[in-house]
Amino acid sequence: VIVHREARRCVDRCERGPSFCHFVPLQIWLIQRFILNCFQHRAIIDLSRSEVFPGGARMNKNDCLLPRVAIWLVPRQPERDILQAVIAALADRFSVPEFVPHATIYSCRRSTPQTELAVTAALARHCPPLTLRTAGMTFTDRLTRAFFVRLSSGKTLQWLRKALQTELRQTSIEDFNPHLSLLYRVLPVSDRAQLIEEIRLPFDEIVFDQIWAVAIPETLNATENLTGWQTLLHCRLDSSAITDKIRKCVHEK
Repeated sequence: VIVHREARRCVDRCERGPSFCHFVPLQIWLIQRFILNCFQHRAIIDLSRSEVFPGGARMNKNDCLLPRVAIWLVPRQPERDILQAVIAALADRFSVPEFVPHATIYSCRRSTPQTELAVTAALARHCPPLTLRTAGMTFTDRLTRAFFVRLSSGKTLQWLRKALQTELRQTSIEDFNPHLSLLYRVLPVSDRAQLIEEIRLPFDEIVFDQIWAVAIPETLNATENLTGWQTLLHCRLDSSAITDKIRKCVHEK
């Protein structure tokens, strides 16, 4: 049933003629979306081994030895599908791992009682979806920021990050510049110029309506460290939340 439903969804989207298919051939995009959606239904959260937090958030209880946890904001639809198609096409083109589109807002070491997951779930119940404007695409020589979309900040994002800093008190992100990566591979100048010409996103802002906690390696400076990540927590931001509540939510455990 899931396979049939996801195949039908992919066909329907293609029939509507998505604006981003000009750089991803229709047949390839259809296959990628079909496989990805089936994988998401099956593997993002193992419901048979998860604990439900208040508000519907789920924590994955599968064993995981990765030492750090990254807190991600994940886009809503349709922005997520558009960005995923770009990431999938680039990953295939440059033979590197594909990943879920996200903006990392915090990172810390994992704790034995998994306090970081409880804090993240509490924040989700008191934080509305965030709308961040895009500010162009750029490149660096850092693997996890090789090619990315710059994002604006804002009061809600600042409060959300401050709440995480206050409660968890450690981070690996010293220079916080909100961004959403499209590719994890450092490129030569010639390829950079070509991508800037090729890729045009059909929106100038992205709405993030989910927050994830993802287990990651200690360092992300090599391609072999870009696979095997595990989603520990997956929950929606509360569309009815009042931003001021973020100041109090870390005390609600």
